[in-house]
Amino acid sequence: TMQIKCYILQLAYFTYPLSTDSEDALELLDDLLKEGEEVPLFISDQIMPGMKGNEVLKQVHERSPQTRTILLTGQADIDAIQSAVNEANLYRYISKPWEQADLILTTKSAVESYLSDLEITKSRAELEATNEVFKRFVPEPFLRRIASTGLTSIAVGYYEAINLTVLFSDIRGFTTIAEKMPPAELLTMLNSYFTALSEPIHQHHGFIDKFIGDAIMAIFDGPQHAFNAVNAAVAMQEALSKWNQTENKSLRSGIGLHSGEVVIGTVGTESR
Repeated sequence: TMQIKCYILQLAYFTYPLSTDSEDALELLDDLLKEGEEVPLFISDQIMPGMKGNEVLKQVHERSPQTRTILLTGQADIDAIQSAVNEANLYRYISKPWEQADLILTTKSAVESYLSDLEITKSRAELEATNEVFKRFVPEPFLRRIASTGLTSIAVGYYEAINLTVLFSDIRGFTTIAEKMPPAELLTMLNSYFTALSEPIHQHHGFIDKFIGDAIMAIFDGPQHAFNAVNAAVAMQEALSKWNQTENKSLRSGIGLHSGEVVIGTVGTESR
């Protein structure tokens, strides 16, 4: 027979059997978590000096909700099992006397479950990060139209007719300015300029469809699209005046607006 009081399993498969002290077990768990270690499994007897096993597992769950917990208990400890299920997200309980093969199989299953959830969490985080990056290239309001059921539904040739206002803005005499500046300096200036002039567009419920060289193309839809676009254009000129003062520049911009029916959709090939 194998005597277990508290038993912690690290992801690296170093194991920490602990004799009878639940406080030491929780302290060790805290140390491992502070060191950034993954702790997939915590096994505890129900009866031991100090805290009962279900109380220990409750604290384990509070410290590390993703850690799987197993309770070793006698047949009569129904209340303890129920408490562990409700408060410690108990993975499984094993009645005494237990079979060693059953304990090993349960341990293996618990670790595999932990690793599976870890992989799902990682994949979800990567997907969310990818979506956030994607939205920097294709604006979210546009995505809602061309990919209403998800990014994988985007297809060349989708279109719909809609009434909206289109705004174009560019820098006056940009070619002459560009020819006199080193490329890296020009790029830095453009990024700063775009940042300053983009904010009024967002504040007035528009979204930027694309940057084209020194130009900004923005779209305003909704019930007051023309009104919002005009207000955005005025605010953009005010923002440019402040930007010129801050950056010690003297750029001028032209802005054109047009309202009416457009076809909005995807153009290109199947691969781009």
